Amino acid sequence: MLRLQFHFQCFGRLGIFSSWSEDFGDHVINQKALSQIREFEALRLEAYQCSAKKWTIGYGHTKGVKEGDTCTEEEAEAWLFEDCQDVIKGLQSIKFNVDLNENQWAALISLIFNIGITHFNTSTVKKELLKKKWSPVLLSRAWKMWNKETVDGKKVVSNGLVRRRKKEVTLFFQPLEYV
Repeated sequence: MLRLQFHFQCFGRLGIFSSWSEDFGDHVINQKALSQIREFEALRLEAYQCSAKKWTIGYGHTKGVKEGDTCTEEEAEAWLFEDCQDVIKGLQSIKFNVDLNENQWAALISLIFNIGITHFNTSTVKKELLKKKWSPVLLSRAWKMWNKETVDGKKVVSNGLVRRRKKEVTLFFQPLEYV
């Protein structure tokens, strides 16, 4: 059963979650995951169609979004939280149980937030992670393959996704800092 832990700090008038974690065994969605997602999804307060022609708002939120929708920063943060919960629930539904450290978990959450649990479930990234001893070279290569977006029905390399995957892989292999 999922146990939720919430830690809230307010920033000015915004009730933005500056620090929160969701318990999933020994793994949490932490600030590093949120920062990655916020950086690459970018806050958009008005609905727009992404390159895949999906209506999107907030930080990459697509559920129930239609043309003309608007949101506040508070709503965008709440949706970000809900969408990250969906990633955790998705990992739970496919019974993904791999021992990852905090940085690795944060990078993985960012990847799945972007590509979706269905794509992750059939990905080479998942296959590599499920190996007892995964190869950093093969895992990096598999991760970086998710660098394409759909434009006019065709898959094309996206500079933004190339940057995102590079940053996620760097975080994945970054040693933990203990204070």
